[in-house]
Parts: sequence; structure tokens; C-alpha cells
Amino acid sequence: MSLDDGLEALWKAAAIRSELTELLSILAIEAGPTSAHYPLGDDVPLALHASYSRDEVLAALDDGTPELPPVVREGTRWIDGIQTDVFFITLNKSEKDFSPSTMYNDYAVSRDLFHWETQSTTSVQSKTGQRYLSQRENGINVAMCVRSSKKNSNGQTAPYTFIGLADYVTHTGDRPIAITWKLRQPMRAADFVNYRAAIA
Repeated sequence: MSLDDGLEALWKAAAIRSELTELLSILAIEAGPTSAHYPLGDDVPLALHASYSRDEVLAALDDGTPELPPVVREGTRWIDGIQTDVFFITLNKSEKDFSPSTMYNDYAVSRDLFHWETQSTTSVQSKTGQRYLSQRENGINVAMCVRSSKKNSNGQTAPYTFIGLADYVTHTGDRPIAITWKLRQPMRAADFVNYRAAIA
């Protein structure tokens, strides 16, 4: 049977055709738009919901050089030139890879809300704390890059998924400050399930 014959037979099977049409529409919704969306602008090549290594994210933000890479401590990086805080968040932290002072309680609350804790030394009154809490008023971008675990199932360093830009909602506590952020675009359903499961 040729491909044309197979397609013709499939087209004549109304029930199968209807089921395939429904399945394809569901897959199209989950996949989202086919064109990439760049929340930080077309000149910053970080596509929403794409995966990157930390170095790729920093290169896209034009931060550092191969000869002098930027230092990222405790999962955050301030990019002054574009007024952007970048958060590198690993949800499932092991004592082997993280010190007790960096075992932050970070997790997805919903598809558009994310609970994140600052570094243990950051106070509400500090310059960094004030920058986080006044993010909306000062027009600062908060770019969130998330992964479930430090390593993937093959034992290699896992990439981060850029889940987009977020805005301050509320906070509690001090040293660390627990902040709830609202994503400007909801994360994909599959990512939400993974990020919720990572800390369950």
C-alpha cells in the first residue's frame, strides 16, 4: 500500500479522523505558539519556556566574556545594564550539593505564582531586599530560570527552563525573605506538574 492509499483509507475512516483531529488540537494547545516569544525583547535571545545552561543564559544577557565569566553566587545575578535580576532556581536540593544556608524553600504555587526565598543573609532593609520588594515601582525585570534537580537522569548537569519574567506580589519574613512572584505568562502545565512534584 502506498502512502497515498494509506492516507485515503485514513480519510475515509470518519471516527479515526475525528479522534486524530481532536488529539492534534489538544497537542497544539499544550505546545503553545509556534513562534518563539522573547520576554526581554528581540535583542535578548532568551525564548520563553526554552532550556538553557546557566552560561547560555548569561551569554544571552551579554554578561561577562569567555575569558572573564561572571560569578553567580547562591543562584542570583544582577545585570545592571538591563536592570534585570536573574534567578537560577533548583527546586530539589540535596545536602550533598547545597549547604544548609542555601537550602531555600522554592516552589511553584500555581501556573502563574512562584514562591521563592532570598539568600539567607538578605534582609528586608538591605539594598538587594529593597530592590526585590520595590521591583514593580522601579521597573526592574525579574527573570526566572528553573530546574527540578541539579542533575538529569543521566547524571549530567540539568539545564534551566526560562519560565519568563515575574512581578512582586507579597513577602514574609527576613533573612531570608520569602517572596511570592506572579509570572507575566503562566508556565506550561507540564512544567508546573514537574515543579510541584519536585518538592512534594
